[in-house]
Amino acid sequence: MMSWCLFVGIGIMTALPSLAEGQARPATSAEWASLRIDGNELTARRTASVVYRSLEALTAALERRLPEPSRAIRLVRASPPQTIDYTLCVTPEGTLVLAQQMFGMDPQTLRPVPVSHGLTRAYPPLEHTGSWMWLVALPVNREVTATLIVRSTTAGWPVRSVTIDLSEDEGR
Repeated sequence: MMSWCLFVGIGIMTALPSLAEGQARPATSAEWASLRIDGNELTARRTASVVYRSLEALTAALERRLPEPSRAIRLVRASPPQTIDYTLCVTPEGTLVLAQQMFGMDPQTLRPVPVSHGLTRAYPPLEHTGSWMWLVALPVNREVTATLIVRSTTAGWPVRSVTIDLSEDEGR
């Protein structure tokens, strides 16, 4: 019993510094990369499916709740409570298009409610030969922007999946 308490105590003491207000705490798993700052959390699939290959299909899909496999990135903001889900589309020219669905919190039921949706940003590829690469900047809060390095897993179009690397930008 004593060794168990000591183990738990050491674990808590190790975790406390990373939980300090305002300090970034990267969390990782085999499938997701995560960045937590000031109660906000940005998560990105390490390997994400690119479900949509045309802007028409993407905008039509935004009219309803996106299926879980199409969610590549999620931003959960603490104040005001909101969740933003991002999905990806890559056009034949290699432009990466981000679309979002934003959800607020119903104060009575404490359930997410749709707030808005639409196309958010478009990024031309940085690499034009071989597999494509894009740099995506997403604000985590007012002071911190995260940079996502997105790479197609194969050369050319159609792009069926991408890898996403997540890093916090300097200068906060």
